[in-house]
Amino acid sequence: MKDKAKEKVQNEVLNWDYLNELKKDEYGFSLTIEKLEADDVFKIFSYENKGKHLKVEGYFHEETFEYKVSTTIGLINFCNVSFFATDIAQFESHLREKLSETIKSLAEPGNENLSCLLSEKGIFEWNYAKILPEKLEGFFLFINPSAPLSTVNGSYIIFDYTDFSINTNFTLYYNIFRDEFFGESIIEGIPTVTYDFDSPTIKELEDILRQKLALHLRAIRNVRSKS
Repeated sequence: MKDKAKEKVQNEVLNWDYLNELKKDEYGFSLTIEKLEADDVFKIFSYENKGKHLKVEGYFHEETFEYKVSTTIGLINFCNVSFFATDIAQFESHLREKLSETIKSLAEPGNENLSCLLSEKGIFEWNYAKILPEKLEGFFLFINPSAPLSTVNGSYIIFDYTDFSINTNFTLYYNIFRDEFFGESIIEGIPTVTYDFDSPTIKELEDILRQKLALHLRAIRNVRSKS
């Protein structure tokens, strides 16, 4: 980090009293006070449930000169824009208001706070077990449609197949603005777009999944053997 960013962090974070107030455990997530520099970020703290592959992390980002909170769900990582702050007082206010609830939403995913549009699409009535086995092509069903998770920009994770041993997954999303289901993969840590699963309805999605899901999982696994 450059001197200007380091000075800001040192002045605002190193003696930040709020960190002493954080609970050591929140809904099964363990607290780590990090206070360490990593490339262009200064990691401040994190809450992690290693067994469930879930993490929430607070940090300062030199590039934007902002404090941020990122969420990691399996292999997926994204920033929660509602925490963005340019100074430590504003960041602390956001954390006091939303951090505990953010962790709880990961620890105890429920449908009550999710968009009504998911219900209108029939997600919560979908008998997904007919076509989504717990294990398929060496991947396991890490997230299933009974507990979808909100991410960013109006997108929700509907289900996710992951093999952590090869850092590879396939995730099916629904986006409320596009009103469409779509798929994305992370292959050996690299995000990869696919359009094969784009569909406007559950019925069309089911047909596509029956035809292409196993083939797609097999294909992204085979990328490793071809490299």
